Amino acid sequence: MNPLSLIPTSYLIGAAAAVGLSLAAWGGVQTHRLATSQHETREVKDAWAIERANASRVALVATTEAAAETKRRLTEQKEANDEAQRLNTRARSAATTASAAAVGLHDAAVAAAARRDAAARDPAPVAVGAPADPAGALLADVLGRIDAAAGEFAAALDLAYVAGKQCEREHVSLTDSPLKGLP
Repeated sequence: MNPLSLIPTSYLIGAAAAVGLSLAAWGGVQTHRLATSQHETREVKDAWAIERANASRVALVATTEAAAETKRRLTEQKEANDEAQRLNTRARSAATTASAAAVGLHDAAVAAAARRDAAARDPAPVAVGAPADPAGALLADVLGRIDAAAGEFAAALDLAYVAGKQCEREHVSLTDSPLKGLP
């Protein structure tokens, strides 16, 4: 004998229907959960794609701005270097002109000293001893040495001035300094 035969058929049908309904409900719940999960996953993927696109745009803008800033800085540094070279060339030209003028001045001082010394010479015999340098020649020599030293100082100061200006312009090009726009 079968143990199920002892249970009335209506109970068996009711139990089978309850199990069937339970399985159908469980399947419906799982289907709903799957659909919801897929929908949420799609939303997260879409949001992630939007964030990635926004991040890419921001990175592109930042890269473009950085490249423009680098180009601006390099341009300003090149202008500073060009200005420094122009000032150095001008300073060397001025030093050459000053040196030529100093040579002419020295030659004129030597000639004037020679004229003065020639007029002051006494034709009488002199006691034995080393002849003294004429005062005019000594003055011309001292003036020549002073002029040479002044030329060296001027050249050194010109180089220091140009280097300082170049350094200042490069600093301004690299920073947002309040000195920007000053000569």
